[in-house]
Amino acid sequence: MFLRVIVIVAALKPMLLGLIAPALTCASLLAGSFAAYFAYSRQPGGDAGKAKQPVSFRNPFSLWSVVGFAIFLAMVMVLSRAVGESLGTV
Repeated sequence: MFLRVIVIVAALKPMLLGLIAPALTCASLLAGSFAAYFAYSRQPGGDAGKAKQPVSFRNPFSLWSVVGFAIFLAMVMVLSRAVGESLGTV
């Protein structure tokens, strides 16, 4: 994701590339390092003695899930507008 942002900025506004490329390059190297560490640090067959627990899935597009997310999103939008109105813009 970080490298994709660098490519997009290079295509749209090359003057900003010098400002954001170092930070995004460091972030992408750090994220890649963590991914490589977690991918290769797992022991093969380490979960052999543990019983697998069944996983139950539910429909993410059910009516109550969508209504709950809509209410949450509305609260975030109202709160951000209230904070913007009280503190002003930068």
